[in-house]
Amino acid sequence: MLAQLITLNNLTSESINISKPLFKLGRDPTNDKQFTNNKISSFHLQIEYKESQFTILDNSSNGTFINGKRIGKGNQVIIQNGDNIHILPIDRVQPNEIIGFEFLIDNKIKDSRSNSDQIQSINHNKSQIISQQNKQIDELADELLCNICNEYLFEAVTINPCNHYFCGACLSKWLEKQQQNDCPNCRTIIKSIMIARMMNNLVEIWLKSNPSQNKKNSLMSKDNLIYQNPNYYLNFQEEQAKKQQKDISDEYLSNDDNFDDNNPHLQFNPIIIPNNAFLFQAQPIQICKSCNGQVWKQYQCTDNQVHIGCSSCGRLMPKRLLNEDENEQLQMMCCICKVYDCKFYYGDCNKANLNKLMLVKDIRDLVQIPLNFINNVEYIRIINHLQGKQHSTIFDFMLEHYINKGDFYFQQNKSTFNFPLQDINVKITPNTPICWQCHRKLINFIIFRYVQCWKYDEALFSSPDCFYGINCRTQHRNQYHADKYNHVCEQTKFN
Repeated sequence: MLAQLITLNNLTSESINISKPLFKLGRDPTNDKQFTNNKISSFHLQIEYKESQFTILDNSSNGTFINGKRIGKGNQVIIQNGDNIHILPIDRVQPNEIIGFEFLIDNKIKDSRSNSDQIQSINHNKSQIISQQNKQIDELADELLCNICNEYLFEAVTINPCNHYFCGACLSKWLEKQQQNDCPNCRTIIKSIMIARMMNNLVEIWLKSNPSQNKKNSLMSKDNLIYQNPNYYLNFQEEQAKKQQKDISDEYLSNDDNFDDNNPHLQFNPIIIPNNAFLFQAQPIQICKSCNGQVWKQYQCTDNQVHIGCSSCGRLMPKRLLNEDENEQLQMMCCICKVYDCKFYYGDCNKANLNKLMLVKDIRDLVQIPLNFINNVEYIRIINHLQGKQHSTIFDFMLEHYINKGDFYFQQNKSTFNFPLQDINVKITPNTPICWQCHRKLINFIIFRYVQCWKYDEALFSSPDCFYGINCRTQHRNQYHADKYNHVCEQTKFN
């Protein structure tokens, strides 16, 4: 026996044992339980046990009621242990004509359902934990990139004191080529370089879930001088000071024609460095091109002009408060983060090859839809929409229809970003300067606006918008919600 219908009125029916997965009630003799009341339909209802739950299908004309609520003809609902089922409306029949039952599930079935629910709950919790872990790793993806090669970190190292991360081989090459021992990212003087084991572990976890991104190269291991001699780089500033002091001494001695190391009267005074500072090779200071009475690009610095260093080479530039049109013309700073760079302004930056500042029209070949863009559903929709075309197709479309016409704006606010540090609304044109750090943010926003342009012309993007849009948290933990709603949209509801 699976369940029982305990009668609520012995005058109209006795209690009924349900021993079949599909149990029918009605006036027709073929039903499992036959009633003779003319108000009952030939096939009035059926109770079905499937996948550890009971459902009731109403096929009657006069109605079937669960706890006083009518089901409705053709509708099927789940019934629970202890529910009251009435075959006819109580308010339209006499008390002695009421046909009602209390639905009771057999104890064995209840125990089985309880175990099943526990198993489902455990599996659900496991999937949630795995999903949450993958989500957290996905959110870290941008933090696992080397700022020199823009690939995922390989044999990662970290710089002290700024704590920026790079590939060991990339930083080794950087230090060989540069005259100054500074961080490639922020220009802080490097005190020490250490192996970043924790970052290596995070990259390894990320690559397990994204094996296609694995670009390990044996040549990079050979070029990684930091891993080959970690103790030297652990005391990098001190070792460099010793090396440079030795180089200076060697150069002095080799150029002195009167030097005789057998002369007992020859003495050397030690080099005294104030405040125990380390000795570094002097670098020529490149002054601002608008100072000392000079005019550069129709601008001359005043006596109290504020200056700022180029983010690539450190050369001084006048710090000017420019509007969007002026910055587009002079191309002094990134349109988003406002970091200054002399690459375009002076035109002769000695570290222009770092590409720390670019023009928007030049980022076309860098366009790549991030894996799981917004969420996995939206990412698949965009990929299916492109039908094998290059991702740069998106940039070409937006460039032709919006950016070239001056109709595209990068907008950072609470509707388009999660917890933005500041609101930004800046016009983007082909000649707008953008820095390396911000170009990925701009590309993602271009993809975001591209999908919105196709919402009413592409069936893939026609789902109803979620109130919380791109910032929705439910989309990452509820697959049904992610499938049902469009999240490539702005947040319109705020709690």
